[in-house]
Amino acid sequence: MLPSLNAVKTFAVAARKKSFKLAAAELNVSATAVSHQVRNLEQWLGSKLFIRTAQQVQLSAAGEQLYSHIHGAMDDIEQGLMQLKRQQSRLLIHTTSAIATWLMPRIEHYRAQQGELAYQLITSEQIAVTGQELSNEISLRFGDTSTVPASQRVSQASYGLYQAPHKADESQVFIPTWKQKGLTEPPWQQFIANNNLNEQDFDRQYYDLEFLILQQAIAGRGYAFLPQTFAQDAVQQGLLVQSRWQPVPSEQGVYFYQGSTDKTAAAQHFMQWLQERG
Repeated sequence: MLPSLNAVKTFAVAARKKSFKLAAAELNVSATAVSHQVRNLEQWLGSKLFIRTAQQVQLSAAGEQLYSHIHGAMDDIEQGLMQLKRQQSRLLIHTTSAIATWLMPRIEHYRAQQGELAYQLITSEQIAVTGQELSNEISLRFGDTSTVPASQRVSQASYGLYQAPHKADESQVFIPTWKQKGLTEPPWQQFIANNNLNEQDFDRQYYDLEFLILQQAIAGRGYAFLPQTFAQDAVQQGLLVQSRWQPVPSEQGVYFYQGSTDKTAAAQHFMQWLQERG
C-alpha cells in the first residue's frame, strides 16, 4: 500500500521550506504533526529523508531524489485543482442571438444587485447542448413551453405590435422569421383576426434577426410584430410603445432547455433570480 498523499504533501512542503516549523505554519498544523507524517513516510521507504540538526533540517540524498520526483507533480495537481475551481465558478450560458440580446441587460442587473458573475456566453441558432449538461452550464431557449415543466420556465410571451413614440409608418409591419428549427411561426393571422383588422392594410417585411426589427420600429419605419419578451426592454426605455391593438397570447416563452439539476451554487442562484424576474 502506498503512503498517504497527506504524508507526501507534508514532506514536499517541509522540503521546500527546509523547516518543520515553517511547514507546520503553511499547513496549519503543529510541528509535531509534520514530524510525525515525515517519520511515517521514512518508515515506509526504509530511508531517512532529512538530516536533522538542532538548527534546521536538510534533505538527505534520498530526500533530494524523492523531492525531485514529486515537487513538479504537486505543483501540477495544485494548478489543476485551481483551474478546475475557476472553470466551475464560471457560468457557461448556451443560447440564441435573440435570447442573448434579451439576456445581457438582465445579467448586468444581476451583477449590480448580487455582485460579480463570471460567465461565458455561447450563441447558436440551433440547440448546441447534447447529453448531460455540466454543473456550471445552462441552456436558454425560446420556444413552445406547453410541455416544459414549470420549474424550467423563465417567461411566457404574448405577441403585439410595437411602434416608436413619434409618428410611425402605419403601413409597414416587420415580422420575425425564426432561425431556430421547429419554432412555430408568429401568430400574425390570429392577431389580425382578434383585432378585426384588414391584412391588406399592412405591407409585411420579414427579418431573421429580432434586433433589426426593433431598430426599424425605433426608427419609425413601421410596426414591430414581436413577442413582448423581445420588446419589453425597448418599451421600458421609452424607445417603443405598444400599439392600440390587443396582443395575442402564445404558448411560446423563454425556458431552460435541460433543467436545473446538479448545478453549482452560482448557477442555481442565477437561474432562480432569472425565473423570479421573467
